[in-house]
Amino acid sequence: MKADQRRHRQRGEPRPRHPPRYYTQMSRFFLNGEELTADESIEFAGAAVMKQFRRGSKVPSPGELPYLFCGNGSCRDCNVLVEGLPDLPCCRFPLCPDLSLGTSGSSGESSGEENALSRIVAPPRLDASPWPTSIVVVGAGPAGLEAARAARDAGINDVDVLEARLMSLPAVRSPEPALVLDGELFCLRDGALVPLKWKALIVATGAFDRVHSFPGSTLPGVLPMDLTERFADRSFLPGSRFLLCGGAERAGRLGECLEQLGAERVIVASQEMILASARGELRVSGARLVASDLDKRVLPEGEVDVDVDTLVVEGARAPSLGLVRALGCETDYDRQLKRDCAKVSAQGSTTIPGVFLAGDVLGPANEDQARRSGHLAGVAAARWVASGT
Repeated sequence: MKADQRRHRQRGEPRPRHPPRYYTQMSRFFLNGEELTADESIEFAGAAVMKQFRRGSKVPSPGELPYLFCGNGSCRDCNVLVEGLPDLPCCRFPLCPDLSLGTSGSSGESSGEENALSRIVAPPRLDASPWPTSIVVVGAGPAGLEAARAARDAGINDVDVLEARLMSLPAVRSPEPALVLDGELFCLRDGALVPLKWKALIVATGAFDRVHSFPGSTLPGVLPMDLTERFADRSFLPGSRFLLCGGAERAGRLGECLEQLGAERVIVASQEMILASARGELRVSGARLVASDLDKRVLPEGEVDVDVDTLVVEGARAPSLGLVRALGCETDYDRQLKRDCAKVSAQGSTTIPGVFLAGDVLGPANEDQARRSGHLAGVAAARWVASGT
C-alpha cells in the first residue's frame, strides 16, 4: 500500500484513499421516490424501511427493530408497491440494489390499502392511555385460538387475541397489528400506537418457508411457497407466469388455485428437476432447471430453461422468531435442526417472565401438535396471572 502511495505522489496524482478495515457496504433503494441507503447485511426490504423510520436517533440492531408481528407476509400490514407490483410484503421481500418501494399515500402512485407500515413511515401518534388486559395472544391460528380458549376455561375472562390476518372471528380483534418498540408491545388502532398493559403474553406467530440460496434467489419475484399460498387465499396474484418448485402435492394444489385466479401460465417442476438458478434484472424473467437422479445428483443431460416472472420455492420451515427476539426473549442455534430456536420450558415459558410460546414458533408442527402446545401455553399463562407473580 505504501509503494502505491509513493507512485501516486511521484505522478502528481491524488493519494488513494483505502476504506477502513471494517468498512460496511451500503445499498441504495427508493421509498416513495426518496433515495435511501441501507447496510448490505440487511436481507429484507422491511428491515431497511424500519431502520429509516425508527422513532429516535439510535440505530438498532436487527433484534431491536420495530417488528410488524407476523414476519411471514400473512398480515399484509407491511405491504408496499414493489417495482409497480402492488401489495407485496416488504418483511419478506429481498432488499435488492435500486429497489423501488411505495407506501399508501405516496404521490403519483397507488400502492393499495393503508396499513401499519404506511402509518409508521408517517409516524403514528402515541395514545397515552394503555389497553389493560390479563392475557394477550398474538396469532389466531390453531395454537393461538386454542391458547385463548384454554386460558378462558382456566378462569381468565379478559383474554385478547391480536391477529394480522384479516379475519372476522368474534374472539379476534382484527385487523389490529401488534408491534414492538424498545421491547414494549403496542397495538396499532386507527393510526395510533396503543400501549398494551398485559400480565401474560402468548406468542403464536407460526413458521415460514425459508428459501434456500441459489443464483438469483434475491431477485424480486422469488417468493416462498407459504407466502404465495397466503396471497392465493386472498385471491391475489403476485405475478402472471409461475414456476412452482416444491413437494408435488403441495405445489399441485397451489398451481390449481393460481390457475383458477387467472394466472397466464403455471408450471409445476417435477421431482426429478432441481432449481439451478433464476435470471433477470429488475425482477425474475426466467429460471433454469436441471435433471437429477434419485439421490438429487445433477445429471449431465436434461437442462430446461423456463420463461416466468414469478418463481415460487418451497423452503425448510423455520419458526417466525422476530417478535420473540424483539421482546428480548433468548434464542439459541440448534445444530441438529440447523436453525435458531427460542429457549422455552416444557409449558412454553420463555426467558422473559410472563411470555409464553405456542405452535409453529416453537418449531414446525402439524395442527394437532399446534393445538396441544397452545393448550399448554394457555393453561400456564392462566396460572401465571392467577398467581399474581
